[in-house]
Amino acid sequence: MNDDLSPVESRLASELEGLVEDPDKATRRSIMRAVRQKPIPLHAGRPRSHPTARFVLAMVAAAALLLMGATAALAGSSHAVPTSPAYGLRLAGEDVRLTFAQPKQREELRIGFARDRFQQARDIARSDHDNARLLVEGGHDYLAQVRSTLGSLSADEQGEVENELDQATQDENDTQNQVGQHGQNN
Repeated sequence: MNDDLSPVESRLASELEGLVEDPDKATRRSIMRAVRQKPIPLHAGRPRSHPTARFVLAMVAAAALLLMGATAALAGSSHAVPTSPAYGLRLAGEDVRLTFAQPKQREELRIGFARDRFQQARDIARSDHDNARLLVEGGHDYLAQVRSTLGSLSADEQGEVENELDQATQDENDTQNQVGQHGQNN
């Protein structure tokens, strides 16, 4: 043995020297029998994760899938017509946006929702007069809500919202005329 080694290193070196030698036939058979009987773990070579960590990861993945599905459903419902089952999702999405908006933004959102309905009503007036009429009514209701809450805004904000409201009212009138004409033609 090498004199430069510590006692622990010397003992380890002697154990390693014993491993270098070929085992006799009986020892070799015993080793091979033990190897064949030992099951190979499924996670061989990988660190084991804690069951709680796997559960949390599964829950995060499930929540992400649910959120993506809900987002896709809300996005798809943004053009739903009043007689569609997805129309409730459209209203729910709009309600959520209105709930979290500041007062001026809330009125601007309502005007935007009304104008979206007017545009959609014009787009479907020829093919689906009943839904076009219902969309105009829904847009009208949003504009009525804006008119009723306009007084709660500051004077500057009122002026800005009134300008948008005037434009939306013109959209409403144009849409009512167009939808009315298509209703008479059917």
